[in-house]
Amino acid sequence: MPAFNAATYIDDAIASALHQTMTDLEVIVVDDGSTDATHAVMRAWSERDPRVVCVRQANRGISAARNVALARSRGRFIALLDSDDEWAPGFLETQLAVFAEQPDAGVVTANVVHRGGSHDGELMWPPFTHPRVLHLHDLLAHETSVCIMSVFRREVFEAIGGFDVTLRCNEDYQFWLRAALAGFAIVQSPSPQGIYRRRPDSVSADQGFSASATLASTPASP
Repeated sequence: MPAFNAATYIDDAIASALHQTMTDLEVIVVDDGSTDATHAVMRAWSERDPRVVCVRQANRGISAARNVALARSRGRFIALLDSDDEWAPGFLETQLAVFAEQPDAGVVTANVVHRGGSHDGELMWPPFTHPRVLHLHDLLAHETSVCIMSVFRREVFEAIGGFDVTLRCNEDYQFWLRAALAGFAIVQSPSPQGIYRRRPDSVSADQGFSASATLASTPASP
């Protein structure tokens, strides 16, 4: 979980991770040079629950913060959660069940409910009933075909490396494209398992900038 000046939301985000039905986990929170109470909130959680690992660094950007967390992680599966979003209690259990059903999957991504913005209360993707495998053309056609609330095997990180530190937004989309180009199967899980907050002050709100920055930085396929 990367965090920058997230004191307003991070308490709920960490709580949602710790209140999972699957309890064998670690929550690695990287404070990326916050100037508000973010570090105090995350430190309070780590003092109450040893599963919370706090890291503090000078501001280096969201990709660098994600990479620090990846380097500190120990699990066979890695899950992403932003500091202003929330997992449903069954998020991890549901996603790992898809891996069990589809052993070739490298990434399993969850449907979520928007909170805030013009799509408040709506699902990210229209309802469907069974997990579906995405192909590279799906990712290229629909930038939101893979949600940030995804779980991936450690092998994905080991094969393609971390997030691109030159990107100031949409670093996750570029990561999924690289995973697809490397041959990892990406599966959409149908059950809504999280709350995705849309804030007008977030970098991801600038969709035009996001798309152009990502496409300019994505390596061409061979």
